Amino acid sequence: MFSRLSPITILCATAIVAVGELAAGTRPEFVLAVVLIMVCAGLTFNMLDGFTSLAGILFSEFALRTIVISQFVKVALFERADQNLEVPSLTIGLYATFYFCVMLSVFVLRRFRFPVPKPFEPVSDAHAQKLYVISFVLGAAATVIAAVVTLNPTQSSTGIRTASMQLSTLLLFAVVVAVDRRITNSSGRRSIGWDAVIPILLLEVISFLATSRESFLAPVLVYYVYAYARGYRFGKPHFAFAAVFATVFLLVISPLYIFNKGTINQLYFQDRVDASVNLLKDRRALNGIGAREIVENGTAHRFEYYSGMQNDVINRFALVRPDSDLISACAGGYRYGWATVKIDILYALPHFLYPNKPADASGIITGHVSGLNNDWQGNASTAFSAIADAYAGFGFLGVVLFGLFGLPLFLLVSRRAFDIGRPWGIVALGLTIPTFGEWFVGRTLVNIIEMPILLFGLSWLVGILALMVPTRPDNFGNTTRAIDATDETSAVAPIG
Repeated sequence: MFSRLSPITILCATAIVAVGELAAGTRPEFVLAVVLIMVCAGLTFNMLDGFTSLAGILFSEFALRTIVISQFVKVALFERADQNLEVPSLTIGLYATFYFCVMLSVFVLRRFRFPVPKPFEPVSDAHAQKLYVISFVLGAAATVIAAVVTLNPTQSSTGIRTASMQLSTLLLFAVVVAVDRRITNSSGRRSIGWDAVIPILLLEVISFLATSRESFLAPVLVYYVYAYARGYRFGKPHFAFAAVFATVFLLVISPLYIFNKGTINQLYFQDRVDASVNLLKDRRALNGIGAREIVENGTAHRFEYYSGMQNDVINRFALVRPDSDLISACAGGYRYGWATVKIDILYALPHFLYPNKPADASGIITGHVSGLNNDWQGNASTAFSAIADAYAGFGFLGVVLFGLFGLPLFLLVSRRAFDIGRPWGIVALGLTIPTFGEWFVGRTLVNIIEMPILLFGLSWLVGILALMVPTRPDNFGNTTRAIDATDETSAVAPIG
């Protein structure tokens, strides 16, 4: 796995975007800011060890979703990059300031070793096998319970809800352990079997009931990333499946989930199941899902960054567009201060610690402030980045401070705590990367502390439980067997 981008790659990519945007008629000052952003993003990515570290992958996702992908798409469509932004100069100026601050901060802070807890990884094949069984049983039960409890609109928060949501992480861990054992026990010839497919399918079913596109992507993404990190060589079937999966997600799953969300949003769990099943049976409804949903009150165009493309998934990789709406709403001097940070911190607390915790995260504020939510909508499904949230809360100073201390601190703590070449590091990746670009300031600050502690606690819980389970001795009297890449035994028939 390559770790860094070469200077030639960064410069060539930047030049392609710059020349293309200038040719399309984009204002030179806007293009100059984009050039600064791409250079700063490339250098920061390299300083975070690129795709060999959790921090590097998360930062690349943040940069790609906020600005980088959208600029390449603009060039491909031959559209002005400053078109369809409410306040293009202010928006791109804040972006450039933020990325420069992040680069400067990472350059300085990466020399410090942050004292963070590290998860308890599998120590032997026998340990990993027991970890899989424990994680699958606990994770599957917790995932189902969490879905039943959290998908009821009038269900109050309880200790069961909090515990089930935390333990549901173990189901994703079971997927990673299964893939790890498959690669190890087949000497790298196989990467997935039914022991991984079954929890993946369960996660996909739950994602359909929750209408969560991020949850649909996470387990498949985790499989590919971890198999690649373990040195597994993908064959043509794997690449073909990835292409089909991406196409189906883009053309079928994403519009289906968007359509279904509006239908079942206020239904109880059992009613969600019935409505979702009926939707799949209704051919007329399925035929109409491909058409883009029209937003009332004329706000639909304010989600779209591209004039020649209205695909919702593509626009989700252009957070600069909704960010410009929120920045524009606050350009006159309005600030909501600590409101979103406070809500996200209280929302992260367990119910037993704060019984009156907010029912929704801080999107309830940003959606209305930006004007992208109607008055009757209680919460926002609109995605913004922390850049816009920092500006809407604290102005230019907020963007600078979050760029210097907020995001870099989370990235460097993650870089220190998790190794993406090990199972718990990939679990951390699967939990964060689908929505990382959409985290607000408060959620980022919370996860600096919460994510390492949560995964540390879960890893030691199941790790110690697995060690306590007695193991049948082998012919030599050993009770555990170290993981060996030459071991070709396998407990479950492989499928790929």
